[in-house]
Amino acid sequence: YFGTPNEHYGDPEGYYYNSDGRNVLLISNIRDELYYDRTYPYYTVGYYSPSIETEFDRNIITIDSLRWETRTGEGTGQVYEATTAHEYQHLIHDDYNPEDDDFMNEGCSMYSESLCGYPLAWGDIEAYLATPDNSLVEWADQGDYNILADYGCSLLWSIYLSDHYGGAAFLSKFVELGLPGIEGITATLASFGYTETFDDVYHDWRIANLIHTDLFGAGAYNYVSLDLGDTDPTRVYDVNRPWFPERLGIDFGTTKSYIQDDTGISMVSSYGSDYINLGGLKDKFNPIFKFNGDDYATPPSWIKEDMNGDGDLEWYSTPAFSESDVILETSLDLTSYESAILSFETFYNIEALWDYGFVQVSSDGINWVSLSNDYTIIQHDPDAYPEIVDNLPGLTGVSDGWISMIFDLNSYIGDEIGLRFRYMTDWAFQEPGWWIDDVSLNGVVIDNADDVSTFILPPPPPTEFMVTIIGVDSTGAYSDDRFTTFNLDGLNEFSTPLATYMTLDGYVLLIISPLLGPADYAFEVERG
Repeated sequence: YFGTPNEHYGDPEGYYYNSDGRNVLLISNIRDELYYDRTYPYYTVGYYSPSIETEFDRNIITIDSLRWETRTGEGTGQVYEATTAHEYQHLIHDDYNPEDDDFMNEGCSMYSESLCGYPLAWGDIEAYLATPDNSLVEWADQGDYNILADYGCSLLWSIYLSDHYGGAAFLSKFVELGLPGIEGITATLASFGYTETFDDVYHDWRIANLIHTDLFGAGAYNYVSLDLGDTDPTRVYDVNRPWFPERLGIDFGTTKSYIQDDTGISMVSSYGSDYINLGGLKDKFNPIFKFNGDDYATPPSWIKEDMNGDGDLEWYSTPAFSESDVILETSLDLTSYESAILSFETFYNIEALWDYGFVQVSSDGINWVSLSNDYTIIQHDPDAYPEIVDNLPGLTGVSDGWISMIFDLNSYIGDEIGLRFRYMTDWAFQEPGWWIDDVSLNGVVIDNADDVSTFILPPPPPTEFMVTIIGVDSTGAYSDDRFTTFNLDGLNEFSTPLATYMTLDGYVLLIISPLLGPADYAFEVERG
């Protein structure tokens, strides 16, 4: 206001601002997918943004306003009240454990809802139990259409930790320690005097999600504060034959969400589980169970795709998962060149200022330098993923359709260098990704993803499996002598007679869990 103060000057009567307070609850109609497409099945209830907190120097959380009158107050499920607790936990969590993995951050937020007295998110729990091959540790591994399963998974995991390892104090200590994910859980267990590791707890938790009983396992295979018998049971694949030839896990088909959206994913994710019921087994056939899991996981990687349907293939990063690092690499011998210009055609739709595509070179195969041109930037969100920031400059946002791009390699003339395209994502949302075609050096095509190909993919990482066999009698009872877990450290295959687990008119349960995925497996029951 400029000029002489008059009746327009000053604060309005009853203005909400308090100079001592730095907490802001922003209520607005969030512009999510549902805002633009009313047929979209999900909506954003609220969110916490570290960057908004930084920009405004306030503790800010945002809550949606859609159908406010039916989602607040007694008798409504108190969705927005619960979300306030959820998002405020994220705000606090970010202060203590900013590098934490999504599954623990979200798990603590889901737990905070019921801790504050709001209804348990049974819909999310049911979404996870319908798709138990969903990863515990990798957020959104089955895409946005099954995102509720990620929330339900993290909620059950947090409740299990609380039930068996010290209550809410355990989760509080985990946040305070400031160590992320798996490492933080193992450290918190040790701080409470437990000898168990993350994998030990995961082993018991996945069994509890299937049988949830106190009559077996001294209570480890059940929850204390909730009864999973009150909801739909977890998904179990039935195989009812006395014996059968080898079949694959992917033969069960692609995973369908709780509301039957097809995720398009058929392999089991990291720390996910397939539950299988072997019925129809007969003693007289002396059945032998054989298992052979993948030796290597199949994480997101560059693929060849015909984006436009014109018969011309391009390299495509895929959207990848959260916290992905997807690399496409080749080598260039520039020892005889007088000039060197790299060019290629590209299209990209990358989450602006959070995720990036990098064009990188290396003279030793160890230290990589990101190249710059008119399209790359060094700007980033203040809370961008640190490893991504360390690799800037890079490409982000949306290109103007397919564009031609060049990079100057003249400073590397006389050397043999490595060249790679690297797509990196943060811990949250991912856009479709990055497409590349007709990669050329001085106008000569060195890779077109069709008949000329020089780029190679990095070797896949090795994985291990945790396989549990549980015999169940005709009354549904379990016992320690009909229970075995095989921790397959690298070998990933074994065979065992099933007679030990079988009872008259009973059946055998299998729990198959890769520790790094996505991964597939083969199994069979043969006559002895």
